[in-house]
Amino acid sequence: MSSVNQRVQQRTGHPASTHGLKKRLLGVIVVVGLVMPIYVLDRLTGLTPDLSGLYLLPVVLVAYWFGMLPGLVVAGVALLAEIVAHPSVHRSIIIVHALTHTATYCFAAFVTARLRSQLRTIRQLEQRRDYDLELARRLQEPVGETYEPSNRIGLDVVTLLKPARELGGDFVLVRESVHGLFVCIADISGKGVPAALFAALLQDTVSRALFEADDPEEVVAAVNGRMYDALPAEMFVTMFCCLFSKSALRFVNAGHEPGLLKRPQSRSSMELRSVSGMPLGVREGLRIPASEVPLEEGDIVLLFTDGVTDSTGFARDAQNVRRFFESRRWPTAERAASALMAEAECSGQAQPDDMGVVVVRVPEV
Repeated sequence: MSSVNQRVQQRTGHPASTHGLKKRLLGVIVVVGLVMPIYVLDRLTGLTPDLSGLYLLPVVLVAYWFGMLPGLVVAGVALLAEIVAHPSVHRSIIIVHALTHTATYCFAAFVTARLRSQLRTIRQLEQRRDYDLELARRLQEPVGETYEPSNRIGLDVVTLLKPARELGGDFVLVRESVHGLFVCIADISGKGVPAALFAALLQDTVSRALFEADDPEEVVAAVNGRMYDALPAEMFVTMFCCLFSKSALRFVNAGHEPGLLKRPQSRSSMELRSVSGMPLGVREGLRIPASEVPLEEGDIVLLFTDGVTDSTGFARDAQNVRRFFESRRWPTAERAASALMAEAECSGQAQPDDMGVVVVRVPEV
C-alpha cells in the first residue's frame, strides 16, 4: 500500500490520502451548511409548519455525492436536529416521529445512493461505448477515400458516404493502376459497428487483391474467397467493381445496385449489370465474368448503394434514381453527386440506411 501511495504522490505531487481528506471535509461543510439553517428555522417555527421535509435535502445530497453510508449518518444527524428543535413535544409523539422519519430518511439515502450507483454505471458504459466507437472510426478512416485525379488519368471523380448511424457499412475505394482507374463501391449487409468493421476488412482485402491484378473479375473472386471465410452466415457483401481505361469501362456487378452510364447527347442511361450478379460471401469459389462497354468523351457514370434507392427522397424506387440522373446534363461529377445526395435527403426524415455515391465523368477535350 505504501508503494501505491508513493506512486500517487510522485504523479500528483500530493499524498494519496489528500483526496479522501478533502472529500470528508467537504461532507462536513455540506452537513453543517444545510442542517443548521433548517434546524434554526425549525426551532423558530415550532411544529407549525412542520419542516421535516427540508431535512431530506442534506440527506439526499450527501448520499448522492458521497454514498449511502454518509447519507445514513446525515439521516441520523437530521433526525437528532429535528428532535432537539422540539423539546416540549410529548415523548410518545417523539418516538412515533423518530420511527417514521428514520425510515423516511434512511429510505431516501438508500434510493439516492442506488440511483447514484446506476448513473455511474451508465456513464462508464457510455465512456466505454465512445471509446470503442472512436477505435472503430480510426479503423474505418481509409474506407471511403477521396480521390484527386492526376494528369495521367484525367477523370473527374467524386465519392460521397453518409452513414445512417455513427458508423456505416458502405465502402468506396478509388485507385490508380497500371491499366487505368480502379473504382469499387460496396455495401455490407447490416448497419452500425459490425458492418463498419467488416467494411474495414473489405478495404484491406480489396487493396491486397489490387497488388496481384487490377482486373475486376480477379478482384471480385479474391474478395469473395476472403469474405466467405470471414463473414457470419447471415451477412453478405454486394459490390460493383470497375476499371476505367482510356476507351472502355470493364466492370463486375456482384449483386449490387446497377451502375448507370449516361452519354452526353442522350436523355437515357444504360444500366451496368453482370450476367450473374450474386452477392459475395454466400458461395465458395464464386466467379462473375466481367463485362465491358466503350467510353466516349463527356460520358458520366453513376454508382450508388441501396441506401440511396431506399431513401424517402426517391420513394424507395430505383427507377426514380435513374429518372433523376437522366433528367439533366451534368457538367461536373461534383454537381451530380451533390444533387443526388441532396435529393435523397430532401424529405427531412430519418435516414434508413447508409448511403454511398460515386460519380466518374470522362472530360470533353
